[in-house]
This record gives sequence, C-alpha cells and structure tokens, in this order.
Amino acid sequence: MHSQLPIKYLSVPIFKDRKKTFLFDDLISFVQNKILSWDSNFLSFAGRVTLIKSVLCSLDVYRFQTIFSTQAVCNKAHKLINNFFLERFFN
Repeated sequence: MHSQLPIKYLSVPIFKDRKKTFLFDDLISFVQNKILSWDSNFLSFAGRVTLIKSVLCSLDVYRFQTIFSTQAVCNKAHKLINNFFLERFFN
C-alpha cells in the first residue's frame, strides 16, 4: 500500500517539494488549544512567563530539530503567544 506525500512519521511531515505552511497546521492548532485551555485571568505575570517558557516554547523541539518550519508558521505561533501574554494588559 503506497500513500501520497506528504505523510507524517513520528509527527514530522515528510514531503517531496518545498515546505508549505499547511504542513504545520497541527502545530498552530496545538498552540491555540493549549492557550484556550488556560484561564489567563487567574495567572500572574510570572505564571504566564512560566507557562510560555515551559510549555509553548518547548512544544516541538524534536520536530524543529529534524525540519525547519516556514517563517509564516513561526510568525503565527509568536502572535498567539504574544496575544496570550499581553491579554490582561489590553482588557
């Protein structure tokens, strides 16, 4: 049984041509789901920093050791993290 590329092996996309942003959509949705599961109203400044450093910034160390993501994926992830971090200051 042969499948078409791109496929995932150990949660890392394997593809033939240039990197596409959609290959990393699961990473962005994982970051969004993590952020939505935390109630930022009850977190202090230090609590947010700790969550960001320990959970969000270490999410896919394995994946990024094997393949570089596109700049658009990094920008989306940074935007989500920044919005979570600064949420209390804008409300």
